[in-house]
Amino acid sequence: MPSIRLLSACFLAATIMTCIAPQLSYGNTLSDLRAGNEITVVTLGTSLTRGHPTADASWVPGFEAWLKSEANDPNDVTLFNVAVSASSSSNANIGLSGVDTQLPQALFRSPDLVFIEFGFNDANLAYNISLQQSEQNLNTMIDAFIDQNAQVEIVLMTMNNPSQSVQSSTRPLINQYYDVYRDVAADRNLTIVDNYLNWKELADTNPSLWSTYVPDGIHPTQQGVEAITIPNIISALNAVPEPASMSSLMIASSLVLRRRRMAI
Repeated sequence: MPSIRLLSACFLAATIMTCIAPQLSYGNTLSDLRAGNEITVVTLGTSLTRGHPTADASWVPGFEAWLKSEANDPNDVTLFNVAVSASSSSNANIGLSGVDTQLPQALFRSPDLVFIEFGFNDANLAYNISLQQSEQNLNTMIDAFIDQNAQVEIVLMTMNNPSQSVQSSTRPLINQYYDVYRDVAADRNLTIVDNYLNWKELADTNPSLWSTYVPDGIHPTQQGVEAITIPNIISALNAVPEPASMSSLMIASSLVLRRRRMAI
């Protein structure tokens, strides 16, 4: 009959594995792709992701091309851009609501990798979305993806800064709305692509070039997204550590059990 000490050790090991296992919830899609696996990507957001007629630019096609270049077979990458121009995380116009329209469309694709950005338009005074509501909507979307697939990889994004005139007139708290994305990413251990930092630095150090990249004060040109946004995304994805292996979890539990036996 097993001793009480052995049963306690086994129970502790099971407890450790249960506590550690949730860290495996977020996958490393880039590693999977490079290993020869197929991946499905969805992008949710505003015109900064959809593209806009005045700027005719979106970071998505260039990013998709890079993903395909990282695959053994370009056909292993399937990407759906469900972003909608003028949308926000929630909206009285259902067609412009991220939670009500884009989220169901994205879930239908059963993605492995998800990008979310609504902060720029949530900050728009015209939409009347509080910081608390923006955070709640963001967590609603995150929860829905994780409920569907515990190993989904979710990437949150801040986008470019608006021009000073646009910020003062329509988005005075833009950085606080971006802070929502930063804080949620930190709290939930998600990857964040903080594009704002690079765009704001460019605006401060080279305002003429910034204006060339963002001629209408809101939407970057193709040249702009290729110079700043796409490289930021690639850098952030390459920096994501691979999930801990089961063997490393077993080693961790073994070390704790060893300390436990020494203390008994």
